[in-house]
Amino acid sequence: MNARVTLALAFVSLLVLVGVGVWVFQTLIPDSSTEGENSGGLFGSFFPFGNPSIRNDDTPLGGNGRDNVQGAAPTLRRISDVPVAGATFYTVSTTSPAHVRYVERQTGHIYETPVDRLESVRLSLTTVPAVREALFTTGSTTIMRIVSDTGAIDNFISTLRTVTPDQSLIGSFLPQYDRIAVDYNKTFVGLTESPLGSTLEMRIASGTDPKSIHASVIRSWIPMVASGKVYLATAPSSRLSGAVFEVRGNELIKLINEAPGLMAMIGGEGAYIAYSTASGSSLGLVLHDVDADLEYRAPMGTLISKCAFIPKQEPLMLCAIPNTVPNGEYPDDWLLGRVHTADDLWYVDAINGTITEAATFENEGPFDVMSLRVSDDGGYALFINKNDGLLWSTTLNPLP
Repeated sequence: MNARVTLALAFVSLLVLVGVGVWVFQTLIPDSSTEGENSGGLFGSFFPFGNPSIRNDDTPLGGNGRDNVQGAAPTLRRISDVPVAGATFYTVSTTSPAHVRYVERQTGHIYETPVDRLESVRLSLTTVPAVREALFTTGSTTIMRIVSDTGAIDNFISTLRTVTPDQSLIGSFLPQYDRIAVDYNKTFVGLTESPLGSTLEMRIASGTDPKSIHASVIRSWIPMVASGKVYLATAPSSRLSGAVFEVRGNELIKLINEAPGLMAMIGGEGAYIAYSTASGSSLGLVLHDVDADLEYRAPMGTLISKCAFIPKQEPLMLCAIPNTVPNGEYPDDWLLGRVHTADDLWYVDAINGTITEAATFENEGPFDVMSLRVSDDGGYALFINKNDGLLWSTTLNPLP
């Protein structure tokens, strides 16, 4: 009898020990799916390079926070449930509506969804932790930019292995460019800073065929590229007047000068430069016709980071214009996240001096718009809400 009691007690003790062990494991061992911005050994975590730990779970696939949702998309749609590092419109075929491809910031997973339907699919399972910015050079090639533990910027250029769902990425590391500008489906340029100044390098969209194109004693340039032409803008600052130059070999040809708080973008394959100006909380928006050397001031101002040229309709722009501009020093305070705006979307025809409503967000938001994109057919806009990093799309009113 004593032997049976002893055996029973031993068995119960064993069960207790096993239960405690399981509790300790689940409590103290971190879940790899929650790692990301605080994970160490960043590039040792790239998969399938080295330690294979691909997450293969039921992560939400977009569509207003519901898995496997089907049906027509609403006019205004929240595409992502988590912060996004970058997104683009992607043409599947000439007979299909545009699709959106985007990269999750925490995991680097790539997703796709049609603009007019709620269905979403995850295209890649390759984990790239804590992506700060994702730049699509083509529909299937992406530069993922990550700040390493040392503070340096690591650039990983990746391509989807196939177009079928849940596939891995293949790719390689680029030089540690401090800033990158992309001419979609064509080329991109990377700027590298050093104590002696900066250097510019151009590559084709796949990331191959590097070519050095310019060196400067100035470090803080902002590069831009359009149809093989490369431009440099001075770094934006509320305390300085900025300028824009075209790079022609070793020469810099000045196109815009003495614009306070300048931020710029190139359109019309280099035919136009749109730029914003700032004086305290007063914002301006200007269109520069390069060939005619003429400038047109839009009737309302905004930051150029909230604008995009409309494909095949340049110099017509789509801009997110703040309803009110909070007090601050622009563009610095906005870039640093000290102030946020509440925007609506407007068509801007700077040459004729008109703006026309494109989309309003009366029942949603507020939206502090950045990374604005317009679909090739001009029917949809895509943007990230700077307040929380979530990705949204909206149907646009017909062009004026």
